Amino acid sequence: REFGDFISREDPFLYALVKPYLNEYVVENCRDYTSLNCQEIDDIFCDGSNSESSYCELPCDNVILPPTSTPTLKPTPKPTAFSTPKPTIPQDPLKSATYDDSFKAPRCFTVGRGCDSGASLLKSRGNMSPAEPHASNTIDNCKDGDEGFYHFDESIDRVTISSTNGGLLTEATEALIEASVWAYSKDADFADFWYAADAASPDWQFIETVQPATSASLDIISTNYTLPVGRNQAVRVVFRFGGEAGSCPGGSFDDVDDLVFAVGTGSPTLSPVPTLSPTITISPTASAHPSSAPMKSPTWAPTITLSPTTSAYPTPSTSSPTLTPTNGTELPTLSMLSPSISPTLSIFPTVSSRAPVIEATYSTTYKSPKCSMIGSGCEATASLLKSRGNLDPPEPNASNTIDDCEDGNGGVYLEDESVESISVTSINGGPLVVGTEVQIDAVVWAWNKHADTVDFWHAPLSSTITNWVLIRSVKPTKSLSLNTVSTRFVLEDEGDNAVRVVIRYSGFPLACPGGDFDDVDDLVFVVGSGGGILAATYDDTLKAPKCSSVTRACYAGPSLLKSRGTVGLGEPNAPNTIDQCEDGNEGEYLVDESIESIKVTSIDGGDLVEGANVRVEAKVWVYGYGDHADFWYAADANLPEWNFAETVNMTVEKQFDTVSTEYILPEGDLQAVRVVFRFGGNATEPCPGGFYDDVDDLAFVVKST
Repeated sequence: REFGDFISREDPFLYALVKPYLNEYVVENCRDYTSLNCQEIDDIFCDGSNSESSYCELPCDNVILPPTSTPTLKPTPKPTAFSTPKPTIPQDPLKSATYDDSFKAPRCFTVGRGCDSGASLLKSRGNMSPAEPHASNTIDNCKDGDEGFYHFDESIDRVTISSTNGGLLTEATEALIEASVWAYSKDADFADFWYAADAASPDWQFIETVQPATSASLDIISTNYTLPVGRNQAVRVVFRFGGEAGSCPGGSFDDVDDLVFAVGTGSPTLSPVPTLSPTITISPTASAHPSSAPMKSPTWAPTITLSPTTSAYPTPSTSSPTLTPTNGTELPTLSMLSPSISPTLSIFPTVSSRAPVIEATYSTTYKSPKCSMIGSGCEATASLLKSRGNLDPPEPNASNTIDDCEDGNGGVYLEDESVESISVTSINGGPLVVGTEVQIDAVVWAWNKHADTVDFWHAPLSSTITNWVLIRSVKPTKSLSLNTVSTRFVLEDEGDNAVRVVIRYSGFPLACPGGDFDDVDDLVFVVGSGGGILAATYDDTLKAPKCSSVTRACYAGPSLLKSRGTVGLGEPNAPNTIDQCEDGNEGEYLVDESIESIKVTSIDGGDLVEGANVRVEAKVWVYGYGDHADFWYAADANLPEWNFAETVNMTVEKQFDTVSTEYILPEGDLQAVRVVFRFGGNATEPCPGGFYDDVDDLAFVVKST
């Protein structure tokens, strides 16, 4: 490191190197601004030995300095464009792209609300292992870099474009581009967004460069632009390591992917809904740590009406003050969250043809908000979750957690961290049933976009023990502001489920972190078994999960298969094999190998019948690149003779992954599939017997032809 470099507490190696030479106390909390004096450390002395006697002053990293003077509050006229939420509009599913050999890229041939490449067309990059299908998926033959490893180095896994108003993609309307990327480094990686009005003869126009929020993980990054004139248009996402923005950069780790889509002419079929951005009311009290940078309003945030009796937050009768930083740059007005939000105001539009979004109410049983009916979504508004713990004003029914996890009580409301609302909504607009992909949206107040993190967790509530599983951690994009942060996951368990949103200051992702500024809130909702997916139940005769009637898909979720053998709290009804093949019992849960769920689905959408082509999917916890998933099947679950289907080698480590294979159902009215998830070894036996191996079966009824 060079003389005078900043030292971050988030760099554990460097911090450990420097710590012995700190002449003053170590700053444990970056909110306490101070300086650290340390002796200069040189790269050649990585053993921790002293370099020179000279000193450098190293401020605490990521600190926001106190203002030199009290921020001024400038009155801003209240918006008059509308006084009530605008009506909601229908949203059709996005069109699914297919590979088009003429364009050499994914393409949606007909006009829709949007176009989705899906998860399979763009997965990986160039000739990495596994290779990207139809690489390089660019309409002008721009090549990807081939260096690195899949889901270790950079790749684009999915690209979507959709109208922001819920209508069709038409000329002159605003569109949202979203890219699912694997980021190697949030500091060194960059996503460049481009568009072309004519996909047949592309003239790439630059939109914006966006950096991912996390390192060594999947991230969803996005931008907006206005569709030009043209019937077949294209967008391009360039995900690069370092370098400069270019439509075809050519870096060794760069991934370039295009998406071609049809665009309609004239006005959209559906009327656009204006972005909701009512006025923010901020306490005249100066913040202890305001940001000096201007911030944007969130795309969506419901209205707040602060009680006139709350002296800390007076509401002017004719105007609402806005916070102005000391540099004189006025912040755009932001909408706060009210104790009473109209139930018609939802992040997700609803129409009569889709199941309604249910508004949660406080459950005294779960001690948190709950939706007791099945709808297309479940929403806990600010009337249930606003504020945090015992702040002023306090959070209603704090702490709103099913396991009495407590909030931190440090700080000031709408200066420091809080969760304001949570919603869970199906992507396809249908009811919340097993197998449905859903989106969690949380409106949070972030103090510092660099120091704060939002963690999303999920737990099925079918047992007496609540086992929280981390879905994703997301960084807010704005400091001292409301943020809407989101993630997606697939519903796997019938009955009551819960999602948890944690906004924390620093620290690590824990289901109950316990920090002074941390807010933890839960939302409980009901998941049905519909959608053509039948949830398996444990069969005491077969000693494994079983679907007892013919269905399109048979699914055994974590409530039946979670963990392995006696590891951790133990796998339910272990070993879940119809021939009593035993699991290995070494290791730790969610550190070492385990199978979490298995699903068998007919590919053509019909019932599971003899001769049908089916897909077997298994969700597994991956320890490392030495893990392998072997798929086996048996025509007779009562007297199984196991037939080998395929081995899938892991390309990720220390995370959940979904692996799959396909095969044709043989003759037999009660069949079974087996997934062997093993560390090392070979796929020679359906019961390998390794110390870290997990073996699980799923039996299902098949219709005869």
